[in-house]
Amino acid sequence: MTVPHPALNRRQFLGSSARNAAGVAAGMAASVVPWTEGEAAANSGVNSRLQLAVVGVRQQGLRLALELAAHPDVVVHTLVDVDSSILDQAIPRVAAAAGVAPASIRRAVDLRDVLAQPGIDGVVVATPDHWHLLQAAWVLEAGRALYLEAPLTHNLAELHFLARLAEQAEARGVVTQAGLPHRSAPHVTAALAQLAAGAIGPVHQVRAWTVHQRPALGRRAATSVPAGVDYDLWLGPAADRPFHPHHFHHNWQWHWEYGSGELGHSGVQWLDLAALALGGSRPTQVLALGSQVQAPDDTQTPDTLLVHYRFPRQLVTWEHRLWSNQPPEGRSSAIAFQGEQGTLILDRGGWKIYGGSGLHGEPAGSWLGNHLANFVDAIRGRARASASLSQACLSTELCHWGSLTYRTGEVCSIPGPLSLPPEASPGCEFSRRAYRAPWVMPHVASDASGVAHRSAFVSTEGDRHVGSEA
Repeated sequence: MTVPHPALNRRQFLGSSARNAAGVAAGMAASVVPWTEGEAAANSGVNSRLQLAVVGVRQQGLRLALELAAHPDVVVHTLVDVDSSILDQAIPRVAAAAGVAPASIRRAVDLRDVLAQPGIDGVVVATPDHWHLLQAAWVLEAGRALYLEAPLTHNLAELHFLARLAEQAEARGVVTQAGLPHRSAPHVTAALAQLAAGAIGPVHQVRAWTVHQRPALGRRAATSVPAGVDYDLWLGPAADRPFHPHHFHHNWQWHWEYGSGELGHSGVQWLDLAALALGGSRPTQVLALGSQVQAPDDTQTPDTLLVHYRFPRQLVTWEHRLWSNQPPEGRSSAIAFQGEQGTLILDRGGWKIYGGSGLHGEPAGSWLGNHLANFVDAIRGRARASASLSQACLSTELCHWGSLTYRTGEVCSIPGPLSLPPEASPGCEFSRRAYRAPWVMPHVASDASGVAHRSAFVSTEGDRHVGSEA
C-alpha cells in the first residue's frame, strides 16, 4: 500500500515560516497542470481576483465552491477530490456559477499537488474530519489562507496541535476561518447583542438541539473500490479497512474512525453560539447519555444523545434525536437561552424573546455567503475573520468532550483549555488516534508542568509516539 507523496517529516514541516509552497512540496510529482502563457494572458482580467482551491466537493464543499464561484472577487481555480466522478459532476456546476467554461477550472486528487502550484491564495477544506488536521497543516505551513470546516479536527489531541499551529500562522499574517457560518448571520449577531444587553436578564441555562428523522442506513457488505476513486488516499491516516459504501460519501460521519456523528455534524454549530453568548467561559464537567434507538445498522454513533456541560454559572445542554419529528419549541434545530426575565430562541428562521420584551428578528441574506464573503474580505485586509481558527476551537472541543464522555459512560472533568484526559483514564484512547503508516501525525509535547514545547510531526506505532527526526 502506498501514499502518492511521502509524508512530511519534522524538519520538513517546521522549516522557516517564510518558506513558500514549492519548498513545502519539494519532490512532488504534480498532477495539476499549470496555466500556460496563453491561458494566463486570456485570464489576465482575473489576475487581481483571489485564486482559491476547494478540497472535497461532493456536498458541503460543493456548496462552498458554488458560493465562492459567484463572488466577484474570487476565481475558483481548482477543485480537489479523490473521486473522479464527483469532480465530473462538480466542475460544470461551479463553472456555470462563475460564468466560465468548465475547462478553465482545474481538477486534482491530492491537495499537495495544488500547493505546489504558484498563485493559489487560499484553500477551502471540506473533507471528512479525519483529514482536517493534516490538510490544515499543509495549507498553513505553505502560508495560504485557510477555510476549514467544523468540527476542526477528528479528536482532542489533534485540536491541541491545530490551536498552536493556527496561532503561529495567524501571527505571521495568514488568514484562517472556521466553517461556523452562524457567526456571520446578521440576525444571529442581533440575537447575541440582545443577550449581551440583558434583554432576558442573567442566563442560567442554554439548550441546543437537532430533532428530525434520518433514514436508517441498514446493513451492507464491503465491496470493491468504485472506479475512479483513490481509496487509499481517502483513508489517509485512518486504519486500513476494506471499502464499505456505508463508510464513504456522507455516511463517514456516522463512524468514529472518520467523524463524530450528529454532535459533530450540527451540534458544533449551535454549541459555538452558546460559547459565544457565555463570553468565552469554559465548562468544568461533561455528562453524556445516549443510545441507538433505531434498529441496529452499519452506523456507530448514537441516534439519541443528551450532553450536559457544566459551566461556572450556567448549564448547557445538547440533544439530538434522529428518529422523531416532534422537536422542542416546534423547531427542528435551534438554541434556547433561558434567563430570569425570559427566553430567547434562535434558529435559522430568526429569533424571538418569549416572556419578556417580545422582540424578534428575521434572517437576512445567505449565512454561508456572508461567512465566505467575510473570509474573502479578511484575505483582502478589509475585515477581520469572524471565526479565526485560534478563536474558534472551543466549539470543536465541546463536541469532542461530548463524544468522549458518551463513549466512556463516565462523567468527565475538564482541567483546562484544550486539556486531554489523563493517560490512565478510560477516555484517553478516544482523545487521540494512531496514524496509519507512512502518515505521521502532529504532536505537541508538554513537560510535567504542562508547558507546551515546539511542535513536531511524529510517527505513531500503536499508542506510542515516536519522534521522527530526520
